[in-house]
Amino acid sequence: MMFRLWVSLVLIGCVQHAAAMDYLGMFNASNTAGVNIAGTIAVNAAIKKQAGDAASSRQGQASDALHARAKQALTYTPDPLVSKRVKQKFTTAVQKADPAKAGHIAAVMASNNVLVDFDRDMAPYGLRSNNVADAMSAYWITMWMIAHQKAAPTRKRVAAVRSQVATNLLDNAMLAKASPRQRQEVAEGLVYETMFALGQRADAERRRDRARQRELADATQANLLEKGIDLQGLRLTSIGFAGD
Repeated sequence: MMFRLWVSLVLIGCVQHAAAMDYLGMFNASNTAGVNIAGTIAVNAAIKKQAGDAASSRQGQASDALHARAKQALTYTPDPLVSKRVKQKFTTAVQKADPAKAGHIAAVMASNNVLVDFDRDMAPYGLRSNNVADAMSAYWITMWMIAHQKAAPTRKRVAAVRSQVATNLLDNAMLAKASPRQRQEVAEGLVYETMFALGQRADAERRRDRARQRELADATQANLLEKGIDLQGLRLTSIGFAGD
């Protein structure tokens, strides 16, 4: 099943010609939470190390105990005020990328609920917006898909990545100290970036714009390479991400 992203497609119609098209950094720059994407570099490094290790048949397969622990530690009850703040930050970031369409962007964002859309579109993969590991898994898989110009993976492979991410997050000291509000800011920031990036990709595919698809792939690879992750050097397998 493919990701369905009609809201993001509307947004892309607003900003597809924005200068630099740095959609990955657009939200990061405005996210001032105590724990944010910049603060998850330790997690990124752990994923990179794990992916580079010799994969065993058990790698990426979560035990019942891990699932229970992850659900308790990584799931939160959303605070509407936090959601409102995250949405406004993202709206402002997109408006800065294309000031001429700021009014239209604001109207689109005000009339749609990206978190609801994420939950609907990710439901076939068992991912929810109110879980940090789920949001981060969707983010990583999306960026990998764009960089490699690949279709959405199977539910089994998504589950394997989710287990991989959850394991690393549970071992992350910064996240362990984070409040529910901070976890929510991290997760919802990732949701907006994921939906925005998938919208970029879907729009390029709809228009059969191969040059744009390649531009997105190159930009995604370059942005995450700066964070220490070589997406081109990762394979998405039945046991999660693995090094070439």
